[in-house]
Amino acid sequence: MLSRLTSSASDAELSDVERRDLFARQVRQVTTVAPLANVANFFSACALLAYVVPPGREDFRVIWGAAALAVILNSVRVWLPRVIQGESYSPKHTTRYDYWALMLEVVLLGVLYTILAAEMLPVIDGSRKLVLIATIAGVVGAGAVALSTVRSLGLAWILVHGLGLLFVMLAGATAEYFVLSFQLVVYISILCVGVVYLWASFRSRCLAEFEAAAERQTVSLLLDDFEGGSRDWLWEVDTTGTLSHTSARLSQISGVPVSDLRTLSLRGLLDRLDVGSTKSGRAAVQVIGDHLDRLMPFREVVVPVRVGGVDRWWSLSGHPRLSEGHGVRGLARCGFGHHREVQLRAANSVACCNRRTDRAP
Repeated sequence: MLSRLTSSASDAELSDVERRDLFARQVRQVTTVAPLANVANFFSACALLAYVVPPGREDFRVIWGAAALAVILNSVRVWLPRVIQGESYSPKHTTRYDYWALMLEVVLLGVLYTILAAEMLPVIDGSRKLVLIATIAGVVGAGAVALSTVRSLGLAWILVHGLGLLFVMLAGATAEYFVLSFQLVVYISILCVGVVYLWASFRSRCLAEFEAAAERQTVSLLLDDFEGGSRDWLWEVDTTGTLSHTSARLSQISGVPVSDLRTLSLRGLLDRLDVGSTKSGRAAVQVIGDHLDRLMPFREVVVPVRVGGVDRWWSLSGHPRLSEGHGVRGLARCGFGHHREVQLRAANSVACCNRRTDRAP
């Protein structure tokens, strides 16, 4: 099940906009849940400090508590405006900034809990050791769930806290610590698997929403085509490049019978419409072909075509299907114009598409 979730669709199949949207959703989910978890962790840490830290170590109690509070208040500072302003909230920072701020918070809290364990385990009795270790284990589990929608954050939380506590216990070099260390390794391993599963599940749900949005767009355009009030039409190719959506509207616009369309690839259809007779047409077909081969989205590439002896232009946009193995789907629009105008429009669209491709990460 985990392998199916993680392989449902690779990020390479997403457009730049969808990749950014997916990442923003993941970070937004964390920034909504993590501050609440941190507040709960802080009150748990206060109880821990009051019980575990022995008399005479009030300085450590105050310094450690103040450091933990400072880290937690930073995340609450980011979270409160979202709660107060609701839908009208406009973030002041980029998603990438929020991600690295969260990562810094994860590392700092992990270091603080490691310092707490290293300072207290050698000087407290057995019952307090049990409370300390059990509390840190609980904090690790709760934080892993809160950060799980961003895999790297969830795994970093587990590893920084878990490995820090593991090294402290191994340094104790006692039989009980060796047994606890083995159990801790099992525990953090299971938590890592759980984080990957929860991350993949959230990601799969987001991709399903993207796919549903694309399907709704398809239905809307089909209805619009049915009513005859749209200049747009749909095209779709399967994994072999053959046209898999061959409507009567496409047949009417291209002048090619539906029975012939079903045997043609998109590039074959464009060749049949004499696209290769001009330099701008050949360049446009080359751009579309490259994007189809690499399963990359493209937008508004103008192709000069000749249908029934009349010069026209088609503006083609395409996007890979998110579901694995479903080819590429796109929209097209047709128009008329003088020959020179069509060639200039085609050349400009190819240049714009190439610039967008060069800027893509």
